Amino acid sequence: MTIGATRHGDSVQVCLSDNMMQSYMNFTAEQARAVAAELMACADALQGRA
Repeated sequence: MTIGATRHGDSVQVCLSDNMMQSYMNFTAEQARAVAAELMACADALQGRA
Protein backbone atom coordinates (compact mmCIF):
# COMPACT_ATOMS: atom_id res chain seq x y z
CA MET A 1 0.00 0.00 0.00
CA THR A 2 1.27 3.45 -0.83
CA ILE A 3 -0.10 6.82 0.24
CA GLY A 4 0.75 10.12 -1.38
CA ALA A 5 -0.39 13.71 -1.43
CA THR A 6 -0.61 15.74 -4.63
CA ARG A 7 -0.73 19.48 -5.01
CA HIS A 8 -2.08 19.31 -8.55
CA GLY A 9 -5.42 17.83 -7.57
CA ASP A 10 -5.34 18.81 -3.89
CA SER A 11 -5.98 15.20 -2.93
CA VAL A 12 -4.55 12.34 -0.94
CA GLN A 13 -4.22 9.19 -3.02
CA VAL A 14 -4.13 5.68 -1.58
CA CYS A 15 -2.92 2.86 -3.81
CA LEU A 16 -3.47 -0.78 -2.96
CA SER A 17 -1.61 -3.24 -5.14
CA ASP A 18 -1.18 -7.00 -5.28
CA ASN A 19 0.88 -8.47 -8.10
CA MET A 20 -0.65 -7.11 -11.31
CA MET A 21 -3.80 -5.56 -9.83
CA GLN A 22 -3.99 -2.01 -8.47
CA SER A 23 -6.73 0.03 -6.92
CA TYR A 24 -6.60 3.78 -6.30
CA MET A 25 -8.69 5.91 -3.98
CA ASN A 26 -8.56 9.71 -3.88
CA PHE A 27 -9.61 11.70 -0.82
CA THR A 28 -9.96 15.39 -0.09
CA ALA A 29 -7.96 16.61 2.91
CA GLU A 30 -11.14 16.57 5.01
CA GLN A 31 -11.98 13.00 3.95
CA ALA A 32 -8.41 11.84 4.62
CA ARG A 33 -8.57 13.26 8.15
CA ALA A 34 -11.89 11.49 8.77
CA VAL A 35 -10.49 8.16 7.52
CA ALA A 36 -7.38 8.61 9.69
CA ALA A 37 -9.55 9.30 12.76
CA GLU A 38 -11.57 6.15 12.13
CA LEU A 39 -8.39 4.07 11.72
CA MET A 40 -6.98 5.46 14.97
CA ALA A 41 -10.25 4.68 16.78
CA CYS A 42 -10.16 1.10 15.49
CA ALA A 43 -6.51 0.67 16.51
CA ASP A 44 -7.27 2.02 19.98
CA ALA A 45 -10.25 -0.34 20.31
CA LEU A 46 -8.07 -3.31 19.40
CA GLN A 47 -5.64 -2.36 22.16
CA GLY A 48 -8.40 -1.91 24.72
CA ARG A 49 -8.19 1.89 24.89
CA ALA A 50 -11.71 2.62 23.67
